[in-house]
Amino acid sequence: MRSLREAGDMSQDELAAKTQVSRTSIQNWENDRSRPRRAEFRRLAVALGLTVEQLRARTEAGDDGPEEVSADELRRLIAETEDELEYLNPKYESNRASLTAHLQRRLRQLNERLDALK
Repeated sequence: MRSLREAGDMSQDELAAKTQVSRTSIQNWENDRSRPRRAEFRRLAVALGLTVEQLRARTEAGDDGPEEVSADELRRLIAETEDELEYLNPKYESNRASLTAHLQRRLRQLNERLDALK
């Protein structure tokens, strides 16, 4: 999980804020001392720019490295990220600006990867 966070250019504190957990929780997850609960796992996936299924597959396989994806998969990820930007639940108001900035950065990265495939 650490390399996924670092690939997203986030500190533990930033990821903790985006997932609404403590930095200690992030440390415990990265060091396999505990596992995120379902809701935390979903917020973690969103913060890392992955689907829940992708995050689960990568953490279970121990594969934190970059993955090769097809143009169709990138388009799907872009659509999901755009949906997340529109959704941003009001209960996350305190982190809304941070989440919005992260999702917008993730959209740029996904679009750049898609353009590189063309």
